[in-house]
Amino acid sequence: MCYYWLVRKVKEKKVFSLVNLVGLGVFFLVLATAVFFFLRRVTYATIVLRVSQSDILETTYGLPLWYLENLEVGMEQKDIFGRSTISIVKKFSYPNNDNDRVSYLTLKLLTTYDKKSGVYNYEGVPLLVGSYQSLKVKGVLLRGVVHRIENNDWQPEQKVYLVEGFVNPSVTDNQDPYVAETMTDGVKNYLTDRVIKGLKVLDSDGTIVAEVLEVNKEIAYRKFIYQNHLVDVVDNDRKKVNLKVRLVTERYGDVFLFRNDVPIKINENLFLDFWDFEVPMTITDFKEI
Repeated sequence: MCYYWLVRKVKEKKVFSLVNLVGLGVFFLVLATAVFFFLRRVTYATIVLRVSQSDILETTYGLPLWYLENLEVGMEQKDIFGRSTISIVKKFSYPNNDNDRVSYLTLKLLTTYDKKSGVYNYEGVPLLVGSYQSLKVKGVLLRGVVHRIENNDWQPEQKVYLVEGFVNPSVTDNQDPYVAETMTDGVKNYLTDRVIKGLKVLDSDGTIVAEVLEVNKEIAYRKFIYQNHLVDVVDNDRKKVNLKVRLVTERYGDVFLFRNDVPIKINENLFLDFWDFEVPMTITDFKEI
């Protein structure tokens, strides 16, 4: 009797041990799969976010300066595992004379990568160039459009142009080119007097992106109709201003853009911001240098 009882106990113990082993095997298989899925497929992606108040690619809707002051390089947010999920790598902008401005933030994000679609996902949201994103870091809301997704092979490509043009009175603020049925081809003296050789436009990194190489000022004329005749008279309050400017541009696709926004084309208007005043320049010719 004791013999049969011992045999039965041994068999039950073997069955129990086998069940345990199978259960442990399944557990570790699931755990390994989870680790592979959640950790091995996780990768960091670097994006450039054009921060603005609008969900479109319009740069006139910038953010107030007090907001941008809250964004600092090195700010990051971590998950429960201590991994950095989002961090600000670089803060970049161009000068302008408004109370707000568009800023470019280079962000490093903890994402999952879909090899089949070639798309990065951050917190379940796909990161696509041109897509509007709303992100958070250290209690600050980052809202803007994905300007670029960088990888290890990405390198900026720049071209330098010598651009010729004139200060256009029709797009200059408060210049009133059409007054009392008259028309002028000049710009008011308070602005032309400030346009001189050597003026520079610098980005937030201190790099010169535009430099005035040559300034040619001429007498301006005001035109009006008098007794059915077109009359030209010297406009002593204004001057015509022609410029030669060195511009640094960056490649996007098949075009090169000034300040990430304006293509170099004849009849295109460039707005040169010199911190305390702005010069609207209409391009008449350009060449690579």
